[in-house]
Amino acid sequence: MLKKVSVVIPTFNMASTLGKAIASVLSQSYSPLEIILVDDGSTDATQAIVDKIKETSPEKILYTRQDNTGKSSALNAGINNSTGEFIAFLDADDTLPRHSLEDRVNFLEFNPQLDAVFTDTNFQDSKGNTYSIRRPPKNLSQSELAFAFLSAIKTPFHLMSMMYRGPAFKKYSLFNQKYNRALDIDFAYRLLSEGKTGYLPRATYNYATATHDLPTRLKNRFKAALEKTHIIYSHTLGIQRAYLLALNFMIQTAKLGYDIYSHAKYGKS
Repeated sequence: MLKKVSVVIPTFNMASTLGKAIASVLSQSYSPLEIILVDDGSTDATQAIVDKIKETSPEKILYTRQDNTGKSSALNAGINNSTGEFIAFLDADDTLPRHSLEDRVNFLEFNPQLDAVFTDTNFQDSKGNTYSIRRPPKNLSQSELAFAFLSAIKTPFHLMSMMYRGPAFKKYSLFNQKYNRALDIDFAYRLLSEGKTGYLPRATYNYATATHDLPTRLKNRFKAALEKTHIIYSHTLGIQRAYLLALNFMIQTAKLGYDIYSHAKYGKS
């Protein structure tokens, strides 16, 4: 018998893209599955869209609503409400390729010693065209990947490309609700430092590149920088901590500078 997959979708005021995200899960080549949709206090038409979709697939969608407490809280609520043997995540403005769940389940079934699998990610424009594929660096050990989440300019792989066995969250804890912009860095570091993961060289996640106005971009960048600083301080000591804090300061300063420069030159961020 095939094992159930729980797909957790956290959402906040994403009514314009949520339907497409849900449709990409319902059209998966793999079944059985359930969608755990956690509405983090949306004030748009989110619930109306969910109600419309549930008219045709009521048994596959669990909709829960909570006060606006952040993405990490919404993800944790989804995990706690899940009943599947495997857990995957999907942001409300992204989509899954048709064989995404099937490919990752097959990989984990073939590798029962693993807690989770990570994969490649398609980066797509507003029309759904893939313009880049993020692949993890070659020949890095798991501990080196963990370090890369703290030290690299960009994360070595997209956290949302991962699929987990349900018990992994009992062993390595849930998402730290202190973080909402850099929650992927904290969780990936903990999992890669303590757990067993494997890499499937196949794109199983479509990441939609968003364009924000400059004030929003700078606000998000500043929040992420502060959270990453706290994460580095929490997970490192001594010379390594000092090195990573200095490196992070330079990286975040460069990113802020690029945001301002690109806005001034091109009129957008």
